Amino acid sequence: MKRLMYISFLFIALPSVAQFSPQYNSYMLNGLVINPAFTGTRECLSIVGVHSSQWVGFDGAPRSDFFSVHAPANNNHAVGLSIMNDNIGVQNQTGIFPSYAYHLKLSNTQKLSFGVNLGVNFFNIRNTEVKTNVADLAFQQNVKLRSLPNIGAGLYYYTKSFYSGLSSPALFTNELSAASVQEDLFKMNVKRTVFMLTSGGNINITRDLVWKPSFLFKAMLSNIFQLDLNCNIDYKDKLKAGLSYRHKDAIVGFIGFRFNPKFDLAYSYSYPLSNIVRVSSGSHEIVIRFELRKKVATFNPRYF
Repeated sequence: MKRLMYISFLFIALPSVAQFSPQYNSYMLNGLVINPAFTGTRECLSIVGVHSSQWVGFDGAPRSDFFSVHAPANNNHAVGLSIMNDNIGVQNQTGIFPSYAYHLKLSNTQKLSFGVNLGVNFFNIRNTEVKTNVADLAFQQNVKLRSLPNIGAGLYYYTKSFYSGLSSPALFTNELSAASVQEDLFKMNVKRTVFMLTSGGNINITRDLVWKPSFLFKAMLSNIFQLDLNCNIDYKDKLKAGLSYRHKDAIVGFIGFRFNPKFDLAYSYSYPLSNIVRVSSGSHEIVIRFELRKKVATFNPRYF
């Protein structure tokens, strides 16, 4: 049954192979994955590694790895680098994206960051691994190491207790159709560009306990939407835990621990609410963050 669903999934996905965006649960610890304007806002050298295994138990399920490093450069400038690798079915995508951000100080307690990333995605699609009952030219040749440039942009406003951001990490969505496999052509599909709006803040419950509500809203021009509602608790800036609801898609549980000012480790589990629950036990994600700073930042937001 699982193999039947896997083959069905491939037939749906491969005739129109998009430059897919991986789904991450712990973007609260990894803001650069959704907004290039987050570059340098940690006010230190920040290094993040993420591994995500989605739909565990489902053949050909998505697996994603993400690495980022970013830091202030000088004055109001910041630079960063993101590297990601995604696998889903017979598709593989690797992206390398340097980022830059300019931080405008609005007041002693407010900053506005303008960010861009510019890089390239490398594609491999192993069409010949797909088993079909009838001959189809679209599945008789592979797509090997095709490279496509892309660009992302974002705005990020933040204080010590509030943040809000608007971004599109990849403004161009390159689509590979069955016909273009044969013609060796890629085409653009702007309607599948993802725009993201996020916001959240810190509410002190007690001296040691902070409530951190937030949301992430994703939208495409093709009228496809997704909403994440997040409720996290932070105890003494060491233990973090929370729940998220992804509309009609998943319930996410999150727990993290700060071992010291330099090292954070977090784990999240998402339980599917869609029909995928019939063949999947859920999704797992691990995040590691390592930071080096000369002194404790006085402006650094605590929600990420």
